[in-house]
Amino acid sequence: YLGDASTNDIVELYSIPVAGPAAARVKLNKPLVPGGNVEKARITADSNWVIYRADQDTDGVFEIYRVPIDGPATSGEKLSDTLVPGGSVEDFEVSPDGNWVAYVADLEVDEELRLYSVPVAGSAMNTRNLNHSLAANEDVHVPLEISPDSRFVAYRADDINIFSFSQRLNLYSAPIDGVGNPVKINGPSVNNGEVRVFDFAPDSRHIVYIADQDTDEVNELYVTFHKPAAAGSWEDFR
Repeated sequence: YLGDASTNDIVELYSIPVAGPAAARVKLNKPLVPGGNVEKARITADSNWVIYRADQDTDGVFEIYRVPIDGPATSGEKLSDTLVPGGSVEDFEVSPDGNWVAYVADLEVDEELRLYSVPVAGSAMNTRNLNHSLAANEDVHVPLEISPDSRFVAYRADDINIFSFSQRLNLYSAPIDGVGNPVKINGPSVNNGEVRVFDFAPDSRHIVYIADQDTDEVNELYVTFHKPAAAGSWEDFR
């Protein structure tokens, strides 16, 4: 859990056995810099690890860390890769099988948000870039969704045409291990059309989304069906 149990207004990460006692509480994050806080935490499916986002090392610079659920904090390690000056991790999700972390960060260029993944059992050196090619003024948006089978990450990204003054926010799916190319999920949309909400179905082969795809500012509900066409790719049966 997250709380300011040790210092007022300093949010940190703790774990405690469900059966107690309270004295068994363990602080999981390493010492925070002045002004630092833990903002999000997720437990892996095997209950062995906690993945958390915090500005632990530099105030205002959020990164992702891994720590055993029973501690000690000294066993924690940074999972996100080295950020450029001004960079920060915007958000992350852990795959349902507990093997992968997907996150959005301006890792390589300040103010250019891109999508990455890293194995929970790996290190920052194992980071993979997942998104399709984006221009300098185009970003990946949060939140992310990982398929129930843990194979794919769905994400939204800008599609800006500086010549026609048109802008769209499209939905894509990428293999979480980086093996294979991302594919666009939504159909052709009008200028300024945006995919607003999306989610995988439990079978991992359908994605439902809400978008003003056909008429600007008229939100409608869509579903796509995908069937694996080959390893690392998808065949679209919209």
